[in-house]
Amino acid sequence: MDLPAFLAASAGQWFAQRTLFFLAEGRLENYKSTLNTDWLPPTDPTLIAQCQQLGLNPDHLLGGWRSQWDTAGDWGAPKQTGSKQIALIADADRPTTGILLQAPHPSQLLQGRYAFGLDESLTLTLSDGAIAAEERLWFASENLRLRTSTVQYGGKLTTTAFYSEIRRVNV
Repeated sequence: MDLPAFLAASAGQWFAQRTLFFLAEGRLENYKSTLNTDWLPPTDPTLIAQCQQLGLNPDHLLGGWRSQWDTAGDWGAPKQTGSKQIALIADADRPTTGILLQAPHPSQLLQGRYAFGLDESLTLTLSDGAIAAEERLWFASENLRLRTSTVQYGGKLTTTAFYSEIRRVNV
């Protein structure tokens, strides 16, 4: 699978389970979510506008996705909903690496890096001052996607998470 196929394969409705571990407190939290992901082609006007906003060449835009989630935590934790948009802009000389644009809110645009490995995993990294986050995604099968994430604050690892995501299919 190449990177454009990986991005397109991420589209759909997913049932996600997440285990979040807060290292300093030694505390675990578990969540279940419905995750809806839409593939955005490189011709998407929103993605092109974001590239232009940051002075990036939209000719190298690979596309991206828009995700919305509805999350319920274990033990009566409050329900969480949200959305974000991701765009990938390939390095001119190496399309398996490049710039990541993440829009967690319509008025906010974060810039990071992505790398698509020979093992067909996608690694996304974002850093904003003292906070750095890394997320790795890969497919175990066509309808099972796995993710891990880490968050560092002040150079110290503070949070880790593991996700299993099962695509909902009509039979």
